Amino acid sequence: MLAERKVRMRLDPEHPVFRTHFPGMPRMPGSLVVQGFLDLLAEAGIPPANLVLRRFRFRRFLTPGDYVYEIEPCGERRAVCRVRDGNAVACEGVAEWPE
Repeated sequence: MLAERKVRMRLDPEHPVFRTHFPGMPRMPGSLVVQGFLDLLAEAGIPPANLVLRRFRFRRFLTPGDYVYEIEPCGERRAVCRVRDGNAVACEGVAEWPE
């Protein structure tokens, strides 16, 4: 069974993605935010090829700075994934995988 995970992530303002996405208003692309969850779940032994991601909602843009990625199990094969900016939820969705 998957254990709860919390990982602090730093989005470095010097990262090359911020030069083009978007110049003068740096924003982390949503696909890279979701990739962070895929990587954390893979480290926990759940291969990305077996995952289904559902209902991901972005409540605010992620700009350079510090965030906490959380994975909270809610059943045998399901977890809620969140990115927190302080106490606020910046992004949230559900990961599910087969037996």
